[in-house]
Amino acid sequence: MGEVSQKDDSSFGEQYGSTRNTESKRPRDIKFLQQTLPTYYPVLNAGFIFPLFFVTSIIFIPLGIGIYFYAENIQELSITYSNCRSTNVEHANATCEAVLDGVLYKTHRFPKTWHQHDEEEPRPPECQCRIDFELKTPMNGTVYIYYALTNFYQNHLRYYTNRDENQFKGGNLRKNEKDEEVAAEPSEYCKPERFRLDNWDRPILPCGLQANSMFFDVIKLSHWYNDEQDHFVPLLKTGIAWDSDKKKFNNPDKMDNPRDPVWSYFGKPPDWKKHIWELDSNRSNNGFENEDFIIWMKTAAFPNFRKLHRIVDSQPNNSYSDGLPAGKYSLHIEYQMQISTFNGTKSVILTNSRMVAGKNYFLAAAFSITGLILFILFVVFCAIHLFTKNRHVHFKRN
Repeated sequence: MGEVSQKDDSSFGEQYGSTRNTESKRPRDIKFLQQTLPTYYPVLNAGFIFPLFFVTSIIFIPLGIGIYFYAENIQELSITYSNCRSTNVEHANATCEAVLDGVLYKTHRFPKTWHQHDEEEPRPPECQCRIDFELKTPMNGTVYIYYALTNFYQNHLRYYTNRDENQFKGGNLRKNEKDEEVAAEPSEYCKPERFRLDNWDRPILPCGLQANSMFFDVIKLSHWYNDEQDHFVPLLKTGIAWDSDKKKFNNPDKMDNPRDPVWSYFGKPPDWKKHIWELDSNRSNNGFENEDFIIWMKTAAFPNFRKLHRIVDSQPNNSYSDGLPAGKYSLHIEYQMQISTFNGTKSVILTNSRMVAGKNYFLAAAFSITGLILFILFVVFCAIHLFTKNRHVHFKRN
């Protein structure tokens, strides 16, 4: 299986002596520096390779089959709402994308003076839409609601680095010469979304392109009984972010008091309707510690991705403690994010599995195919080994 070899370094000591010449650049005469330590050389013979291939294939093939059947038992429903039509009376029969795309609403295109308030800024039009669907079979277990985007390159280097990590950790304020707390200057990486283009160039909080493009669509789910809308399904908006990610975000001490005068020195991102301290009425889920914000700021590796948005409340004594029963449902969406800017699509995904984020056949295929290839190589190598061995014995007898 292996051989241990050790070089004889006695000749070096006899030739150069036991003392080292101080003027020489030769390393000292020790085993480590002379690279003469005992070394293990694995011998890749048939007795080592064949069992390795066989055991690995025996592990991988059943594992891939198990993952496949696990994915088959996962219920998943994907609903695309990129072209959903507005339910607003003033925008009847128009898609929400057309409603938002037809109005110039970028707030940074409308400079204002210092005495004006954010409430006076031009705002994007409100657009709500509804999509009806039916669950023919119950979706048992805990139900997770994801939003999915396509062709959105969060992994672009200039997009990903366009942020200020110091802001996320609560470093938004600094002391001036008068020992007063004022707004800290955003990082240079946040350009061009670094300052509001008003008379005072207020720092943007949070700054950067990634924060400015945050997903703000409001998604609600309602359940119908006897063709009449009964009530909205209770959804949880906390407990959706990983604890390891939440530790990277902290609010400054003054974030609990949004009326503190220091916040008047900050401006919100151009495409936001709210300030960072207005994301949630729940203080533990507000500001930079808001879980929707944390999930969005966790960069996706691929242009087509999904992110966890809500969890169906499955508390005991709840109508949905066992999941979503079969029946008619409706998605009520407050459409805020334009997709025409990146030529993508938006979808809502309902699934009862979070372990592998819905149906995932890639792992099943990867394990099964790898195991099958290893098993085929095991059979081929065994056949070649036996054939050559028999020929060697036959020639030896002759």
